Order: sequence, then C-alpha cells, then structure tokens
Amino acid sequence: MEDMDASCAEYSFGATLTVAQVSQVKQALSEILARAPSSIYLQSDKIERIDAAGLQLLLSFANQCHQEQRSLQIEPISDCLAQSCRYCGIALSQLSNQP
Repeated sequence: MEDMDASCAEYSFGATLTVAQVSQVKQALSEILARAPSSIYLQSDKIERIDAAGLQLLLSFANQCHQEQRSLQIEPISDCLAQSCRYCGIALSQLSNQP
C-alpha cells in the first residue's frame, strides 16, 4: 500500500483474495478511507484466486466509496477478477466509480 499524494491513495492486492485474506484487506482499505483521500486506486492485476467473500468485499468497498463521493478505480483488472465477476453476473463498472 502506498500513498500517491494527500488526495489519492493506492492499494495493490496480492495473488489471493479469499475469505482467508478478507479481514486483513478490509482493515487496510478501512485505513485508506480514514485518511480521507478523494481518489482511490486499487490494483488487482496480481489476483489469481478470488472467492465470493473477496468479491463481496470489493463490492462493499465500491458502494462505500460511492456513498462518500470518492473516486474509485480498480485497474488493471486481472483476468481472474474479470472472469469471476462475469460468472457471478457482476458488471466491472460496479467496482469503479467517478463521482
């Protein structure tokens, strides 16, 4: 995790985003929100395995960013994440927003 500047924050996911990692990742994302950046960039290109808990975390975080009028971009999107979203009927546009 690294800060780009005071108004932007960035987080890079590891190779796995499953129920085993959700608590730790949720904590890291909560810490980002606590710093109140207006833009958040999540890099998912390393994700090789994701389950329903990981997808739920991403959707919940995207909804929270939308409610708080924060810009969220998840790029680049790994093939695994894109395929999992398609399989579950989730549009990739649901994971990013530009308030």
